[in-house]
Amino acid sequence: MKDAYSNLASQYIEPHQVDHADMAEFQIVCPCCREPVYKSVRTHALGETGYFSHYRSAAEFASDCERRVLGISSGEKERANSEGRNQSLSVFRAVLRDAVALIPIDGKPYDEKAYSEVSFMFGSFALEIGDLVKDFVATNSLNRLVEENDRRIAATKYENLTTFGDSYRRQIAADLVRTLFAQNSTKTITHMIGRAVAHTYEITGKSPDGYVKMATRNRATKLMQDPRLAELGQSDNKNQRLVIGAYIVLDAMLRELHRLPYLKMLFNAKQKRPVLSGISVDDYLPDLEDGKSEFEDPGPVPRRANW
Repeated sequence: MKDAYSNLASQYIEPHQVDHADMAEFQIVCPCCREPVYKSVRTHALGETGYFSHYRSAAEFASDCERRVLGISSGEKERANSEGRNQSLSVFRAVLRDAVALIPIDGKPYDEKAYSEVSFMFGSFALEIGDLVKDFVATNSLNRLVEENDRRIAATKYENLTTFGDSYRRQIAADLVRTLFAQNSTKTITHMIGRAVAHTYEITGKSPDGYVKMATRNRATKLMQDPRLAELGQSDNKNQRLVIGAYIVLDAMLRELHRLPYLKMLFNAKQKRPVLSGISVDDYLPDLEDGKSEFEDPGPVPRRANW
């Protein structure tokens, strides 16, 4: 069987997308009889081919299910995947601010008042980030910004990382940012940018003339030193420093969303429980910021046609 279905993520799955640990976590079943299936690998002269199989207890359904699965068109699968993804996004969007509130900054809850004096930056960042998001969406590469997070986390031998779990988390983080800006969710955008600014910049005091003094944190500093970022904002109507700052804040926003325990949140929603029921900060992915890991190459910087 070349396709299965995730009851938890509400989308069709192909064998190459998952490993064995994903099967139970994402409740992967036969799309027809909805019986649990398992992943197998067949070795042949050209390499290996993955496929899904029914368990022995459901063997009598296998041949009929295989024929019915083959009859599911790619259009049907795309529609189901789109609908499932939108349903999941609705679940996450509804509790987004409460979900990120569990993530500490400098070891304590985000202090919105501490950054109120620099809140004038948030609106400018929002406009520039909105443009950057459009560019990333156009090239289908928004989730690439958090792939580096996965590489660093995997290097620490962190447990409970799975193939589909990684790709799903990256895609949801990107989809949340995309939908926030596409739907112009001003209050949530402002709040998320404020948190991202706090992750990116540290308030160090005030200058004699009253201006707030700020310093960039570890990852932001290294991003700013990337010579490829010099290309950002090089047009007649762009403030280069603002565009670079927006890029760094977008990066911080995605990294925070990347850490959320989407699997447990979905499970709660499917069980008709409050989405964040029983979830603590220990369920989130670790933060490897502030010098705990060397910065790795995030890949090419996106370019607009008028840059």
